[in-house]
Amino acid sequence: MREISLRDLEVVAGGFGPAGAVVGAVTSAASYIGHATTSGEGSISDFILYTAGGAVVGLFTGGVGGGAVRSISQGVVGTLVGYYTGVSTGSAARMVNEAGTNYPDPAGLNYQK
Repeated sequence: MREISLRDLEVVAGGFGPAGAVVGAVTSAASYIGHATTSGEGSISDFILYTAGGAVVGLFTGGVGGGAVRSISQGVVGTLVGYYTGVSTGSAARMVNEAGTNYPDPAGLNYQK
């Protein structure tokens, strides 16, 4: 049986852990907040659902062996990317939902002859 060197350990470490769950939860929460604030639609139950989903995904995909600096940087970058992704999707959803609804009713214009 062969021992794993420190270099090999860096390659195989990670993939499961609470640090990834925190990063996933924060990133998902930021994405939902960005989407909800720009689309005008949102609820606490959806926020909790999205945050919990992000935590579960982050738990299984986030790294343990990357160190605190890596986890913090992933959290910061993920939060910013998530928030602005949410803003863009919320804006797009709002544009689609409001398209064609802000035109005046031609029958109510009362044009003078």
